[in-house]
Amino acid sequence: MGSTRDPPVPVGDSPTGRSRRLLSKGPSLPPPGALPVPPGESPGGTGQWPVPELWIIRRARTSMKCSNHTQVDAVASCVFCGQGLCPSCITRSTSGRVVCSPRCAERATAIEIALETIRQKTLNGYRQVAYFLFAGAFVFNCFGVYEIIKALSTGTWVMALFLPGLGVVFIAAGTGMLRLAKSKT
Repeated sequence: MGSTRDPPVPVGDSPTGRSRRLLSKGPSLPPPGALPVPPGESPGGTGQWPVPELWIIRRARTSMKCSNHTQVDAVASCVFCGQGLCPSCITRSTSGRVVCSPRCAERATAIEIALETIRQKTLNGYRQVAYFLFAGAFVFNCFGVYEIIKALSTGTWVMALFLPGLGVVFIAAGTGMLRLAKSKT
């Protein structure tokens, strides 16, 4: 395709030649319950390559059945294993979630405890970061005051403005982290 001796690609043919192979097989037999979609000349009338014959398959609308009573429609599913449950098979875990058995209730409770532990550790991490930012702000502001006093005699104000500004940024970030930790509790 990159050489000048290559023959030109005919209009309406795909670069891979796949559409020609698909069309050469002839019309296919539809699956049961399928609706035909007539083949087109090209996608969107672009003249690129022909569209093979397609079939739309209708899916039967069936509802989930109870895993214990196969003739009864399920009204809920177990939060741990996902089995369908009818109203008579529904049990609740200690946290009130729908489960299918005591074993799934134990496992779901164990997962909830693990998630709560992770959440508490994350909140503690937010608090620790906030306190670290406050400590950094204190250090930057102390050095900033020193630089301001020094700048009054020397006239160099670059660090005298930079360090307290950085301290203010650290205070704002620490406050944001504390608010984030409080909003998640």
